[in-house]
Amino acid sequence: MKKIKIIIADDHSILQHGLAQSLEMEEKFDIVAKADSGLAAIEFASQYLPDLVIMDVSMPGLNGMEATKRILTKNPGIKVIALSMHMEKIFSD
Repeated sequence: MKKIKIIIADDHSILQHGLAQSLEMEEKFDIVAKADSGLAAIEFASQYLPDLVIMDVSMPGLNGMEATKRILTKNPGIKVIALSMHMEKIFSD
């Protein structure tokens, strides 16, 4: 069975590691990288060509929304799940 390659991008290490541990309990998932910034997520996406990026939308420096746009411009086949603690409509479009 081909494993689903995943990058977790979040600047909160507790959430990042907890999510990675939970996903790694499933044999079908392979966490290939953990990024703590949007720029790192872009770099890892180019390097590992994951199937999925789990992206925090609000990170310091380059935010997850802009990082997602850049990742998808280079690799439109990558799927992205956006994580947010924000309730404002600006983050839901």
